[in-house]
Amino acid sequence: PFTLPPPCPPYHSPDFWDRTYKDMEPGDVHEWGGFDLNDLMNFRYEKVDYSHLLAGRGADASVEHGGSVGSDSGESSSGQDQSSESNIQQSSLAQWMGISQYSSPEEASQIYVQNQNNYNYVTNKPNDINNNNKINESILLLGCGNSKVGEQFIIHSFLGPIIQIDISSKVTQLMNRRY
Repeated sequence: PFTLPPPCPPYHSPDFWDRTYKDMEPGDVHEWGGFDLNDLMNFRYEKVDYSHLLAGRGADASVEHGGSVGSDSGESSSGQDQSSESNIQQSSLAQWMGISQYSSPEEASQIYVQNQNNYNYVTNKPNDINNNNKINESILLLGCGNSKVGEQFIIHSFLGPIIQIDISSKVTQLMNRRY
C-alpha cells in the first residue's frame, strides 16, 4: 500500500518534541503558525457544489471548504456586500462544531456541574427524561503542545470538558505545572 511519510517536523517522534520543549518554562507558549482560537470564533466559508465531479460515485455532492476568517458584518475586506453571493456561508465555531457556548465561563461551569449531577451513569441517561441537556461536549485537542487554545475554549465559555493530549512527556509536565 502507498503511504505518505509524516510531515516535517517528525510529529510522531516524542524525542523530537521533548528536545523542542527542553528549555521552555510553564508560562512559555509556542503557537504554531500564529493560530489563535479568536481567529475562528466567527468565520465565512464557501459552499461548493461538486455534483458534476461526484456524479455516480454515491458521495455527498455538497462540500463545504475554505474558511476565511471574517466579521459578522457580511462584508468582504474590500467593503463589498457579499450577501448576493449565495455560496458564501457564515458560522460561529460553536455552530460549526455543534456545541454550546455560554455567556460566561462561570455559566458554562455551572451548567456543566448541573449536567453531571442530573445524569444517571448506571442507565447512561439524564435523570429527567425531558431534560435535553448535553452531558458531554468534549473538545479534544490532539498534539496540543503548550498552546493556550484549550484555555481559550474555557475563556470563550464552551461547555467542555476540554481534553488536551500531546506525545511529548516534557510538554505534558509543563502544562501540568502551568495549570
